[in-house]
Amino acid sequence: MRHDTKYMFMWTLLVAACTIRFPEGDTDSSPDETGRPATTGETTTTTSGVPTTGAPTTGVPTTDAGASDSDGTTAGVSCGDGAVDVDELCDDGNTVEGDGCNADCRPSAALLWEFRSEIFISDYFRDVAVAPDGTIVAGGRWLGEGAWLTRFTAEGEGMWSKTFLKSPFDSIHGVAVGEATIDVVGMTLGEDQRDAWIAQLDGDGAIVWEEIVGSGLGDDFALEVARTPEGDLVLAGVRSVEGGLAELWVQRYAPDGAVQWTHARPMQSEPLYELGPALHVAADQIVVGFHTPPPPPSGELLFALQPDSGAELWSQAVPMSENMVRGLARAGDGDILAASFGTVVRRLSSTGESEWSHTQCMTDGRGNDVAVDSQGDVIVVGSSFSDALLCKFTAAGELRWERIIAGGSGGFGMAVALTAEDRIVVAGEMGNGDTSDAWLAMFSP
Repeated sequence: MRHDTKYMFMWTLLVAACTIRFPEGDTDSSPDETGRPATTGETTTTTSGVPTTGAPTTGVPTTDAGASDSDGTTAGVSCGDGAVDVDELCDDGNTVEGDGCNADCRPSAALLWEFRSEIFISDYFRDVAVAPDGTIVAGGRWLGEGAWLTRFTAEGEGMWSKTFLKSPFDSIHGVAVGEATIDVVGMTLGEDQRDAWIAQLDGDGAIVWEEIVGSGLGDDFALEVARTPEGDLVLAGVRSVEGGLAELWVQRYAPDGAVQWTHARPMQSEPLYELGPALHVAADQIVVGFHTPPPPPSGELLFALQPDSGAELWSQAVPMSENMVRGLARAGDGDILAASFGTVVRRLSSTGESEWSHTQCMTDGRGNDVAVDSQGDVIVVGSSFSDALLCKFTAAGELRWERIIAGGSGGFGMAVALTAEDRIVVAGEMGNGDTSDAWLAMFSP
C-alpha cells in the first residue's frame, strides 16, 4: 500500500533556556548561553500538487558561543596544558571528555544546535538515529499529517522531511539507519484500534517495503527497531491477545521484509499505548526490557534472545523496583545499561545481574533512553518536573554533569544517539503553550 506523502519542513531553531550542573567541587566553567550569529540553512522544496497550507517556514540553526566547531579544529595547540589561552574557553590540563572541559578546550554539555518545529499544532519526535555518513534521522508525529520522518545534516540543516498519511494520528516510534536504507516502526489507526506499522525506506524516505500488523483484538504497536550486524531488522512492541490482554512482541525481518522469527511473552495486562519494551541488538544477544507483569511486586524486567532463532537465553527481574525499562544500551565489555522510570539508569552484567543503579541527576524523574560513548561514559536522557534532562555518568556510575533544558509548558527528552565524535543528539518534544513542538538538539560530550 502506498502512502500519500508531503514534503515539508520548518527551520526555526532557538537556543534553549538551559541550566548545566556539575558535581560539587568541579571548578570548570559552564558554557556561555549567548547565541552565535545565525547562518542560512538548507530548505526542501514542496513537490507540485501537494498542499502547502500549514507548512513550516524556513529558519536557521543557532549555537552556543561555547560550542566547539563541528570539525573539532578550533582548539589551541596548547590545549590541555592547564592554562586558558586566548583561543580556548577552558583548559583543565587533561584530555578527558565530559569532565567540564573537553579535550578541545571547549565546555562539556554545550548546546551546538537545536531544532524546534513550532508548527502550532501538537507534534513530537520519538526516536533519532545517526547514519554512517553522520546525518541524523528523527521520527515522530505531525498531528493531522500523520507519521513524520526528517533528515538533517550533522550541522542541523534540513535535508528532507516526509509524512506518511494513513491517518492523522499515525506515528513513528522507532528509527534505525544503514548505509542506504532506513527502517521505521510505529502505529497507524486500523479497524480494531491501532495497528503496528513496519517499513523500510530508501535514503530519501521513499518506501521500499512495508507491513501492517493487526491482531484484530485491539491495540497493536511497534515501539523499537534495531539492525543486526547482518543487516536484518528486529522490532519490539506490544500486541493484543484474547481476553483483552497483551503480550510483548519481538520479531526479526530479513532486509527484503521476510519474517525470520517471532518471540512473544505474555504481559497479563491490557495494552497501554506508548508503554512497551525497550530493545538493544548485538551479535551475541538481543536484549529486551520492560516491567514484570502483575500481580505485585512488580519491577524491571530484562530478558535476552538468541539472535538467529529468537529462543530465550536468560531472564532477569528486579522486583520491588516499581520501574519500567525505557531504554537499553551495551557497554564495550558487554554490560547492559538500562534507563527506566524511577531508577533513571542501572548497569547490569551481560546476563542481567545488577551492578549499580542511580537516581542521581533526575530528581523525581524518568529515564527514557541511554547510550554509551567511546570512552565508556553513560548518557541518559529523560524528563523531570516538565523539563527535559540530559545526564552523563562515568562507567562506574559517577555523575559527570547534568543539563536541564527548560520546556516552558512541558519538555521531554525521549531518545538519544551519538555521533562518531561522541556528540550527543537528543530527540523529544517541548511545550509551546497548549501544544507541543518536536525537538532535536546536539550537545558536546
